[in-house]
Amino acid sequence: MNLVLKRLTAAAAALLLCGAAACLPAAAEEADNTFTDQVITYEKISGGVRIVSADTAVTEVNVMKEIDGYPIIEIGEKAFSGCNALKKISVGERVRKIGENAFAGCMSLESVTVSEGLETVSDGAFGYCIGLKEIRLPESLTTLGSYAFAYCVTLEEVKLPDGVKTIQPYTFYHNSSLKKVTLPEHLESIQPTSFVSCDSLEALHIPASLTSIGEMAVISCTGLKTVTADAANPAYKSVDDTVLLDQAGEKLILYAAGNPADSYTVPDGIKALEPYCFAGAINLKTITLPASAEEIGDGAFADCIGLESFEYPAGITKIGSSIFADCASLKSFTIPDGVTEIGDFAFFSCKSLTEITLPASVVSVGKEAFCDCTAMNRIEIPETVQQIGDYAFGYKLSENAEGQGEASLQEGFVISGRPATAAKRYASDNKIKFDQHGIDKQMIMLAAVIAAGVLFLAAVILLIVRKLRTPKPEKGEIGSQAEEPDPNYVSILGDEESGDPYERDYGFQIDDEDDAEDEKASEEEPETDGPADSGD
Repeated sequence: MNLVLKRLTAAAAALLLCGAAACLPAAAEEADNTFTDQVITYEKISGGVRIVSADTAVTEVNVMKEIDGYPIIEIGEKAFSGCNALKKISVGERVRKIGENAFAGCMSLESVTVSEGLETVSDGAFGYCIGLKEIRLPESLTTLGSYAFAYCVTLEEVKLPDGVKTIQPYTFYHNSSLKKVTLPEHLESIQPTSFVSCDSLEALHIPASLTSIGEMAVISCTGLKTVTADAANPAYKSVDDTVLLDQAGEKLILYAAGNPADSYTVPDGIKALEPYCFAGAINLKTITLPASAEEIGDGAFADCIGLESFEYPAGITKIGSSIFADCASLKSFTIPDGVTEIGDFAFFSCKSLTEITLPASVVSVGKEAFCDCTAMNRIEIPETVQQIGDYAFGYKLSENAEGQGEASLQEGFVISGRPATAAKRYASDNKIKFDQHGIDKQMIMLAAVIAAGVLFLAAVILLIVRKLRTPKPEKGEIGSQAEEPDPNYVSILGDEESGDPYERDYGFQIDDEDDAEDEKASEEEPETDGPADSGD
């Protein structure tokens, strides 16, 4: 079973098993408001009575109009759940409601006749009725619950009454024999996952009133060959009876998965491919997108088991979740520059994919993105990748004894990348061989810091050693080894008897010859006590 169906199955089983597993409901306690006819137990409620349980050995039931004067207006929750011998039931005209899981797990039930007046069939009402081949729903019906006919694997045809405005999630889940479904003229909405794995469903006609189709509304219906829309529908139109578009011609909503063609070219003008629009198109080998494409939804090509190659449009920056999941024949794929995100399960179980190149623009890779890509044994992860999800690379899947998937390391897988990156951490955390290339900048910086520290410590030690080795002068010898004074320099301070040092000649001796001669002449001139006589 492919990834998408595994996840849908888990969700469906969670609800259904709570009803189907209750094969032996506890007997109703006798009280003033309950009574029994030895086969069926009833409970008094406002306006009449409700069936609450039945003998599990019963083979045929005719729900009458009334019992002991009380009208039978409701079949309660799990009332017949687990009555494996029950083959046929007729529902009286006074019954307004069939409760949740009312007939869940009645595996021998083949025929159900419902009278007019029934308004509600609740969640899981006929879930796991694997022998149910036919049911006629009355025109009075307005509500059809989720899982109402889930796993009714032998049911071949259903005509929904005009009062039903919405088809709920999982209503026709895994109805593998369902060939024909007639949608009511006043239907307004098909909720997500309404039709899942209806492998025999061949045609689907969208009435004029239908204006809302949810994500995965029709998925893995591998026998679906034609999809048409009423010409008066304001929201949708069909092209070549195989493709459903929005009226503007900008969104591709649904491709008929059972179309026998092995190639398809998406029409010009399409800007968006809706989630899971091609899911389960098992015959397609090539799909060509127009230059106008700007968005591709999650799971758009999931379970296209024949798809061999695909050219992803440049300019789209995300590869969505499950977009190529279970494309077992996909051999080559180029992730264009500019893609920043690869979603969860994006290439899950692409078993023929031998290699992939991640451009430097990629920042994150989601969980299990390349899980179970068993033909790929090596991946180079650029240093720009900052986040890598669990089991993204290097894992394969196998089923355990309980049929559940288990992940284990793929032998010989190698991750190549630079040190100190998300790639190195992922490889280390998952014990995957890492082929390192390039220089570890962090290690270089650390080594430089350590080297600088060592050099500084060595310098300090050297200074200390030199200081310890220098001999100290002995007592009384201080100044004895003073250097000879410079003959050209006289201290500006002089000694204490020289008076004010600032009246000195600043310590420098002058050797100028002219100044020497002036000094000599001055010394030879005779001294006089006063002015010279002028003579008589």
